[in-house]
Amino acid sequence: MRKTLLRLMPATAIIISIAMLETQTFGSSMPTTSLVVAQSDNTQAPPQSAPGPAVLNREIAAAPGEKSEEHFDQARESFLKKDTHAAAIGILKGAAFLKFQASRATGEAKKVLTASERELERLAGGVEKGTVTSVQDLRRAFARADRALAEEHLQNAVESWSKKEVDRTGQELKSAADDVELALSWAGHKLNTTTEAAVKGAHAAAAKLTEGAAWTRAEVGKGLDAMSKEVGKLRERV
Repeated sequence: MRKTLLRLMPATAIIISIAMLETQTFGSSMPTTSLVVAQSDNTQAPPQSAPGPAVLNREIAAAPGEKSEEHFDQARESFLKKDTHAAAIGILKGAAFLKFQASRATGEAKKVLTASERELERLAGGVEKGTVTSVQDLRRAFARADRALAEEHLQNAVESWSKKEVDRTGQELKSAADDVELALSWAGHKLNTTTEAAVKGAHAAAAKLTEGAAWTRAEVGKGLDAMSKEVGKLRERV
């Protein structure tokens, strides 16, 4: 079990222990982040015992269908309000989500998701300690996280298309396009004409695939190819 100890308020010695746990969910191992709170009159917190049921009831879990953006937005807002603890927790929630995605990914997508997850964990530690002083550090890390997610969704879309899984192809293609937009937004880049057209084309093709409307292999192939190029550009821009 991997633990990161974050000191909240030295005067009261409240310690938050972020424990990365493994629980069985939907037949797979789902990474979660659980909070263990200990309070003492001493400056040193007592050693933490193994998490029990009470801890699991307060767990921060990355669940299917969850999105990382709400955690990133919350972390940014908390950081600007100088609530470094809340910001660190938001970042760790985002990291837990990426860890969950990485647990289901393969190949290059798994590598980039894992790298981004670890970057977010380091960032959370720096925010809690006060060594991270610029919101731009958060924005850059969040941009790389969304780039990693875009790569994963694109890889899933291509694989699903090859297996003739029409509905899933549409879902993954839409997610890839969304994450391209989010990554550029966090990085402070506006969509240029080419990227905007690619995103719109991907959304249009994805909608047809998921809603049962008429589509052609050519337009789906075009959407996948356009997203592939945009994700490739992200590797250089973000």
